[in-house]
Amino acid sequence: MDVPLPLRGVDVQGLLIHTNHAFHRGKVRAMSLDQQIKRYQKAFQEDRLSKPVRCRSCGREGTLHWHAVYRRSLITFNDPVVIPVRRVLCSVCRKTFTILPEFVLKFHRYAKAVVDLALQKRNSLSYDAVADFLMDRCHRCVAVFTLHLWRRRFQTS
Repeated sequence: MDVPLPLRGVDVQGLLIHTNHAFHRGKVRAMSLDQQIKRYQKAFQEDRLSKPVRCRSCGREGTLHWHAVYRRSLITFNDPVVIPVRRVLCSVCRKTFTILPEFVLKFHRYAKAVVDLALQKRNSLSYDAVADFLMDRCHRCVAVFTLHLWRRRFQTS
């Protein structure tokens, strides 16, 4: 069943995420958010994270170098997790950029899957009901105003 989703990559139940990088014999594999986080953390520990080919600012290729690491908290369906996030520096224009994993939204503490599930539920429930649902599902209180902001920012229809 094809369902238009506000954020690409989460199935109807909001439990599985399809990533662009998880291909197996030409088919996209479904991974839970927890699996994606573990896979990312392992890749980070083993220094297997890839950096972009070209700088977003000046557009030159081969000028990006690993620069720094910071810790970022992420609210998931289970417990909040802290993940390491890498930064790159362009040796030409001297700009730095953060390399976020696919399951993280820029400037948001909630995982992409949590936001997407909230927006899916909002199609059939009131804002208050969605906030209650997230309290039950994530054990986190989400303000109704935050749900309004997510809908304005991420939902196109």
